[in-house]
Amino acid sequence: GEIGDFIIQKSDGFPTYNFACVVDDYLMKITHVIRGQEHLNNTPGQQALWKALFPDAPLPKYVHMSVTVSDSGGKLSKREQPRALLEAIKHMQDIDADKLAELGSISRQEFDSFIKGKTTPDMPSINAMAAHLGVPMPEINIVDFFKSGYLPETMVNFLALLGWNPGDNREIMPVDELIEAFDLSRLTKANSLFDRRKLLAFNTEHIKMASPQKLLGHLRDYLKVIDSPVRKANDERLSRLIKICEGARTLADIERKSRFLYLKKEE
Repeated sequence: GEIGDFIIQKSDGFPTYNFACVVDDYLMKITHVIRGQEHLNNTPGQQALWKALFPDAPLPKYVHMSVTVSDSGGKLSKREQPRALLEAIKHMQDIDADKLAELGSISRQEFDSFIKGKTTPDMPSINAMAAHLGVPMPEINIVDFFKSGYLPETMVNFLALLGWNPGDNREIMPVDELIEAFDLSRLTKANSLFDRRKLLAFNTEHIKMASPQKLLGHLRDYLKVIDSPVRKANDERLSRLIKICEGARTLADIERKSRFLYLKKEE
């Protein structure tokens, strides 16, 4: 009686989020739904829907985590990238708006609307314009961080400590330690800060900790994804480059210091 009726299907027949996620969780045999606290209000309805659809299946445990905020104090959001580009353009002179619109595959009208803060183009358009202007984009999703040269182990370690702690002073932790130490009872209620300087420090330590073979594999994957000329190097040469660049904070550092060796003269 306390939960009002809520929409589970749109007018076009497409299921709503509250309906689809319950069915997905059941089909994927999810035991724990761990998500941000902004979903707290959805939980009673989803639990009621689960009991109605799957009365014989055990209800998952629902856990809601505190919000992760950016360096600026706002909620970490994919909107940070368009904002970064917009701010950069506003401080530039002699911008060729038609050229930027063409590069972003948008109309001049859409570009002007973006500049006025009324609309936001899709991310491929944002990235194309930012690349042309040389505007660095803040990393938001996992692919962004990978392309910036962060190790997978770093991201797992850093993200695990946002809103949770192991109960002691440990911070730099390999995955097996994180798994052993993880306990839902140690989740924190206060908002967590996505500290990019701390993330960089974590990455520096994980690069130091990585075995030569593992670091070589990570570097090889990284060079392939960013289509670097350094990818032409064989494993022996890449291993030498890693040693020469000892103290690198990211895989991008190694690539930047090495790429001149593999560029053609005209480049």
